[in-house]
Parts: sequence; structure tokens; C-alpha cells
Amino acid sequence: MLRTLQTYVCRELLKTFALTAIGLTLTFSLTGGVFNMMRAPVLSAEQTLHLLGFVLPFALTLTLPVAALFSCAMVYGRLAADNEFDACRASGINIHRLLAPAFGLSVVTAAFTFVFANYVLPSSIRNVEALVARDLQKLIVAALNMQGHFKQGPVVVHAGEPPRTEKTAEGATQVWIESAAFMHIENESLLRVGTAHQVVVDFWTDPSTGDPSAQAVMYDIRACDLEQKRLYASEYQPIEPIAVPMFTETKTKWLNLTELLKFQRDPLKFLPIQRQIAKLRTQAREARFYAYAVEQLNGREAVLRLGSLNGRPKYEVRAKRAYHDPLDFRPQLDGVTVKEAMQGYDRVWHAERCSLRVARGFGSDPHIVQLRLSGQVYLINPLDPEQKRVDKPATNLDPVSLPQFILDWEDQVSDLDLLGITQEHIDLAAKGQLPSAPPPSKFNLGGRVENARISTLGALAEQSLEIVGVIHSRLAFSACVLVMLVLAAGLAIIFRGGQLLTAFIISFVPGMVVVVLNIAGRQLSEKPLYHLTGLAIIWSGIGVLALADVVVLSKFLKR
Repeated sequence: MLRTLQTYVCRELLKTFALTAIGLTLTFSLTGGVFNMMRAPVLSAEQTLHLLGFVLPFALTLTLPVAALFSCAMVYGRLAADNEFDACRASGINIHRLLAPAFGLSVVTAAFTFVFANYVLPSSIRNVEALVARDLQKLIVAALNMQGHFKQGPVVVHAGEPPRTEKTAEGATQVWIESAAFMHIENESLLRVGTAHQVVVDFWTDPSTGDPSAQAVMYDIRACDLEQKRLYASEYQPIEPIAVPMFTETKTKWLNLTELLKFQRDPLKFLPIQRQIAKLRTQAREARFYAYAVEQLNGREAVLRLGSLNGRPKYEVRAKRAYHDPLDFRPQLDGVTVKEAMQGYDRVWHAERCSLRVARGFGSDPHIVQLRLSGQVYLINPLDPEQKRVDKPATNLDPVSLPQFILDWEDQVSDLDLLGITQEHIDLAAKGQLPSAPPPSKFNLGGRVENARISTLGALAEQSLEIVGVIHSRLAFSACVLVMLVLAAGLAIIFRGGQLLTAFIISFVPGMVVVVLNIAGRQLSEKPLYHLTGLAIIWSGIGVLALADVVVLSKFLKR
């Protein structure tokens, strides 16, 4: 008889669970709640239909625990309202054994939630990105047709005519833009503007990472460099190739459990941290050159040689005084003489002041050094014997390439050396204890680099704590289903919640307790001072529900 009753309860549970899960999932998916979690450019109708299939794991992860709670409260409440449990007790049947179907449903739901939250959901995110990236050229064409422009790295390209796609001999697809205009923007500053007769965009997949990449090449260029205040023309100019940006933000919550554990062991490999380290490398590279420049100008020869022309230095810079700017570490030169090598002759510049700046180049020369003369600037030109001195306003000299040894030095500096930390710091970061580690060593490249290092280490600590918090939050959320469903069934029996509203309230209260404690604990766990407290709060939800299970089953249910 007991098996018959358990089979009957199990059948009712599964029926109510299935109907509730289908209804909640369709409602949550089709009303756009999950679509708002992802950001993507213009999508075609075909891509939208495919996307709907990838959306379902999002909805199922959230709706199945709710559906299981509601079905337990509804079924056991209805049985209690019909006095079924009174009849079972009168027949000598232990009603606690009738809760076995609820416990079985809780195990299945917990396992499902664990697998989906930790693996299926992150996999769906990647499928969405792959879906959009697979037809990347269609997205660029759609963006040009609808918005009139697209952005690749720091360059924004505007189309003067409708773009077209063409197949190459190898079968790859190219996007062709005729009569284009472009803007080069960095740090919210407009550096260059110009036009191009044609822009050709190629696409390929990086064999090492599998990431889709794009590169645009501009032909027959006429442009204005706003920084240098000069016009230039070029027949061919490639834009620096970039990996296609992620359409879903790179966040900890989109990583699967294996990746979370990997980045917990080595947070330096996490993409947001890698981006900050890349910015720190740029600043360290610049500061290393600035330190070299001041050393040379204050050294034994007191001369700084830059660039190359026919085997000779392009510039030989001398200064009466050379020092670092206290804020950004850039060199400031007073009483400057610059010998500039020209084709077949040299000319000499004199200026009260000169500033050196490392900047991002354009095209084949990615790193350049800019020299700006100011104050009383005049030029000694040996080709003009009658006019020895030509007064000039503040003048920007032609940029030259950054010395190669600076780039070689950067390649030899590891991420740990750049941050001034050791493996001990990484091990402590994996435990959420990086703030208690010894302070990093000084890099002696100025306050700007030191501030960037401190900022990156702070981000590293925050990211490590966040990873630990997300791992505990996911595990606790999956495990709490084991005790939530039994509690919902017990409360439904006590309150005889056969009505829909009563069943909803009974299923809502335990879930609300768990969600509130989980979210509050995870947020606290991301703060160094409250990390352990936050983790304790995350797991306290399970403890509270387990205690409630014991009280309900041992005391109230016996009555």
C-alpha cells in the first residue's frame, strides 16, 4: 500500500511540476526577461530564432526550482486538505515516508540546477557568441546600412555608399566600403580624421584562440592629424587587427565551474585582469622610455639619440636641464638643442622647452615618440646662408619610432614582475587573502605607474574574492533545493494549502529566504573585510532551512 501511495504522490508531483515548469519557462523566455541579460548588435530574423533556443537554459535554470517548490506545496497541500494524510495515519502508515517523492524530486532538481548553472548556462553564452560571430560580416553590413558606420578598435568608419560583400579566391567573405570617411578616437579625444576611396574588411579565426578577428585596410587616404596639425596622404593604410568584441560581457557569472576553479588558482589569466595588465604594460613601456631619456640627457655624453635616417640618428637632443614631470613622469627639457638629420644635410633647432611623449602610432609603426618644441623656437638652416635664423612658433617635429630595446625590455618583464608580486600573492588571492599579503615591490617608474599597479592589484583582489563568492553561491543555491522542497511539502501539510494562493505563499517564503541570504552573502564576500562573513551567510540559508525541516517534521507534522 505504501508503494502505491508513493507512486500516486510521485505522479501528481511530476504532473504539476511539468505543467508549472512549462508555463513559467515560456512566460519568462517569450516576454524578453532573459534576452535583456545579453547584449548584441543588429540580429537577423534567423539569428533571433536560433537565439531563442539558446535562451531556454537561462529560463530553465531559474524556473525549475520554483516549479518544484510550487508542485510540492500544491500536491501535499491538496492531499492534506482532502484529509488523505489523516486516512494514512489511521491506517498505520508513517506520513514521513510519504515525503520520499518530494525528497527524490529535490535531488533531481538540485542536480539539474547544479549542472545547468555551472556548465549548460555558460555553454549557451558561448553558443550565442558563436552564432553572432559566425555571420559577422552580415552584422557589419547591417550596422552600416542602419547606423551608417561601424567601429574597429579606435577607428570609426563611415560609409559614403551602401557596402557590398565579395568572395575571395579562397572562399572568404570581404566587406567593401566605397567613399568612406574615418575618425581615429582614443581616450575620448579625436586624433585624426580623413577619407578613403575604399575600405576592405577581412575576417578570419585566430588559430591559437579560436576567436574571430577582423581587419580593415584603407586605400587612397587623405587625412588630417589633429595632434601634429598636419595633412598627409597614403595609398595604403591597415587598421590594427582586433579580435571581435564579446557580445556578452566577460563577467565571472558567465564562467563555468571548471573555469572558475582555474581562475581561482591563477586569477592573472582572467580576461578583465589581462586587460588591466595590458594597460599597465603600456604605461610601464612609456615610463621606461622616459626614464631612459632623462638618464641619457643627464649622463656622461648628455645627448639623447632617437630614430634613424641612413644609418644616422634622426634626432640628437641636448638640454641644459632634464627632469621628470612629478605627475605623469614625462620628461621636461629646458634650454634645448635638437640636431635633425635631413637628406644630405643637418639642421639645428633651438627652444626654451621640449617635451617628449610616447604615443600610439598609426599603421605599421604602432609605437612612436613625439617631440614638441615650445617657448622661443628658432631654426638654424645651413642651406640658407643669408638667413641663419628662422623664428618658429611652438613646433611638433616629425615622430620617430620608439627604441627597439624598450620593446625588448617589455617582452622580458613577466606579469608578476610588472605587478611587483610573487607566487605567494597569487596563492593568497586564491584564498581571498590578497589584502593581507606583503606589499608589492617598487618599480621606480613614477607615480602614474605605481598608481596603475595598485589599481590592478586591487582589481586582482576583488576579482579573486568575486570568483570565490560565485563558486560558493552556485553550490549553495543548488544544495538548498534539497531542503527547500521538503520544507515546502511539510508546511503545505500543516497549513493544508490546497488552495493556489496558499501553495504559492508556502513555496515563495523558503525560496525568498535562500535568495536574500545568497545575494547578501555573495555581495559581502566580495569585500575583503567581510569575505568569510559573506561565505557564512551564503551557507546559512541552507542551515536555516535544514533547522526548519527538523522542527516541522519532528514537532508540527506529528500533530
